[in-house]
Amino acid sequence: MKISSLLLSLFILLSCNSDSDENGIDCSSITIVPPSILLKITNVTGDNLIENETFISNDITIEFNNDLYNNVVNQKVENLKNLINIPLYGFEIEREYKINLSETETDILNLNVSFQEGACGIKIATPNSATYNGNTVTIEDYNGNYLITVVK
Repeated sequence: MKISSLLLSLFILLSCNSDSDENGIDCSSITIVPPSILLKITNVTGDNLIENETFISNDITIEFNNDLYNNVVNQKVENLKNLINIPLYGFEIEREYKINLSETETDILNLNVSFQEGACGIKIATPNSATYNGNTVTIEDYNGNYLITVVK
């Protein structure tokens, strides 16, 4: 009887891991990176206006929730090069991002998101709709992120 109780206690102890989710994922050992909105700014002929230096990548900033974000243009990853990276942090459903393209030009991206529960109970934002300077824009899936192409 003592052995049965000991084995039962040991089984319960080993099977209960508070750092795991219901799928057995060890939540203490992973980092969940939220998806991003990738913003491509083009002209009517499809030329990337950051790549052709109409807008200088180092001058572009984003304002969100009274915070200013610098270095928002991807320059190192080839398939993300010259795209503005807007991480989907936070819990707001309706969001307004000020995209400062230069000292004299600021655009507005309004985004509506919903949340889905991911691994370890982390809520992941999924964009539903967007407007850029008041115009409805299309949101495309892009390698685990979301791409919005704006024509200026």
